[in-house]
Amino acid sequence: MVNPTQSLGALYFSVNDVGMDFMASNGHKWLLSSFGVGTMYIGRKYLKDLEKFKPFFFSQSGQKEREVSMLT
Repeated sequence: MVNPTQSLGALYFSVNDVGMDFMASNGHKWLLSSFGVGTMYIGRKYLKDLEKFKPFFFSQSGQKEREVSMLT
């Protein structure tokens, strides 16, 4: 687990170069986003069964599911 909040956006950063499994970061530092916005990375080997993976409601995928349920 890596938290690159202090350097993400200011320095070169690649999850592939480091070989990490998990990464979570705030976006309000060098990414210049609002408080409460951030990023998360989960290595592919931990996402073998995508049917069981339910992203948070406020994630991009969660919002797509919400839009579909509101239309039906």
